[in-house]
Amino acid sequence: MRKHILVVDDEPAILYTLSFVLKHAGYRVTQARDGQEALTAILKTRKKSRPFDLLLTDIKMPRMTGIELVDELHRRQIWLPVFVVSGLNDADLRKRLQRRGCTDFLLKPYDFRELVERIHRMLQEPARPVAIQTDNAGVHMVP
Repeated sequence: MRKHILVVDDEPAILYTLSFVLKHAGYRVTQARDGQEALTAILKTRKKSRPFDLLLTDIKMPRMTGIELVDELHRRQIWLPVFVVSGLNDADLRKRLQRRGCTDFLLKPYDFRELVERIHRMLQEPARPVAIQTDNAGVHMVP
């Protein structure tokens, strides 16, 4: 059965292009235009027998950002590999994303071959749940 990827981006051209490339790479693709739409899609597929295998998301989006989406998934204990693509070249952002359990990050603009290769590698390994604890010292990963 083909792996199912949820692609989230508020720019229609990017959303279309990513979906096109991933479909031609052999993946099943569902699109969402922002984090809120993505969360709704994730919750719907969890009720079915075929949830998403990967979340591919932008960061800056209306209604719910990519970081807010990842935080909400963790709050609901929904474990899903997360691949972030963003035009924001910010080391602090990358660290924050890693602390939130994001598996991979790619800076826009990117090479589609590299994106597909990295997604393929991610989906070859079983997803490992990552729990996050927050205390006065900040956010911590719990193995």
